[in-house]
Amino acid sequence: AKPLYFEQLGTIVFEKQINNSAINFLKEKTKDFVKLMSYYRCAMMEIETKFNVLNEEFSLRHDRNPISSIKTRLKSLPSIKEKMERIISPFKKDEFNLVRLEMDPSYNRSVLTVIGEKDKVMMAMVESIKIAINEIDMNNHKGEHLRIGAVDVFPVIPISNITEDECKELVEKYAKIINDETSLPIYLYNLSAVKENRRLLPDIRKGEFEGLKEKMAKEEWFPDFGTNIPHETFGVLTMGVRKPLIAFNIDLNTKNRKIARLISKSVRYTGGGLRAIQAREAYLSDLDIMQVSINVTDFYITKLYQVYEMVKMEAKRYNVQVIGSEVIGLIFEKAILDCLKYYLNKQDNEDLKLSFDEEVKLLEKYINYWIRFGRTRK
Repeated sequence: AKPLYFEQLGTIVFEKQINNSAINFLKEKTKDFVKLMSYYRCAMMEIETKFNVLNEEFSLRHDRNPISSIKTRLKSLPSIKEKMERIISPFKKDEFNLVRLEMDPSYNRSVLTVIGEKDKVMMAMVESIKIAINEIDMNNHKGEHLRIGAVDVFPVIPISNITEDECKELVEKYAKIINDETSLPIYLYNLSAVKENRRLLPDIRKGEFEGLKEKMAKEEWFPDFGTNIPHETFGVLTMGVRKPLIAFNIDLNTKNRKIARLISKSVRYTGGGLRAIQAREAYLSDLDIMQVSINVTDFYITKLYQVYEMVKMEAKRYNVQVIGSEVIGLIFEKAILDCLKYYLNKQDNEDLKLSFDEEVKLLEKYINYWIRFGRTRK
C-alpha cells in the first residue's frame, strides 16, 4: 500500500489502515500540536513583518542595508575566533613578529600586521591565503569596508635592509606562485602596478565583490595574473608594494550618512581636499555613529593634525562634532611627533623629549585619540 507521512506525528501509516475512527483519533491527539504550530506560524509572520519594517527604515536611512544581508546562519564568537586562528596560524612562529591583529564588527574585516624576513613572510602569506580560500565565502559577507576578496589586499612595505625595487621583484615572484598554486586572479597595485588604472586601490575595489564578473569581463580589467573570472567564493587578490600609510579614522556624533559622506568628500584629495588623503564615510553599528575612514598615504605631505582639524572644520558647518579618533595598524613615531608639535606650539625642527606613554596621553588630549579593543576606551 502507498505510505502516507504525517509530519506532525513523525510516523508512517498505510492507507489500508485508515478508517474514520483512526482519523478522529489522530485529530484529537494532534489538536494541541496543531494549535501550537498555529501560534508558531503567527509568531514567525510577526517577526518577518518587523524585519520588513526595519528593512524599509534602513533603506531610507543608509545606503548599505544590514538587514538585507542577513541571509545565512549566524556564527558564534568562538567559531569566528577559531576560523581566524586557522587563517593566521602560518604567522604564529618565532621567526615572525605578529605585531597586531585587529578585528572590527562594523567594517567586518580583520587587519593583520606582520614583520619578518622577506621570503619567510611571503611564504607564510601564501599558506594563509590557501587557508582563507576554504574558510571564507564572500557571497555571505557584508561590511562597511569596500572589499573584492577574502584576502582583500596584501601590501608589502619595505622597513629596513631592502629597497622598493627589491620588494617589487618579490611581489611579482610570489604573485605568480600564488596564482600557480591557487588559480586566484591577482591585481598588482600601487608601486607594483603595471597598468595605470591599478595604481589606486579604490579604483580596483570599485564595484566590490558583487560587481567583479561584470568588471573583469572588460579588457581593461583583465587581472595581471590568472583568468578574468573571479574565484566563486574568494573573489580576487590585490597585492603590491606601497609606502607606509596611516589608517586614521575620525568619529562623528551623528548617525547621518549623508553628512559624513559630504565631510569625507571635502577632506579627500579627489574631492578637492588635502593631498595624499583618501576618505570615505562608515557607519559603526555597535556605537551607532558615523565615522570618516581615512588613509593618509604620505604623512610627510599631509600631517595627522591637518586631517583632524579639517574634519572638525567641515563638521562644524553641519553642527556635528568630532568625538574620537583611532589608528588601525602601525603608525610611525615621526607622524605622532609632527602632530604633537603643532598642538604644543613647537617648530618642525624642535625636538620633543617625550616617552611613548606621554605621547599617547597628549594624543588623547589633542585629537581625542583612543585605543580601541572591542570598542572600549582605554
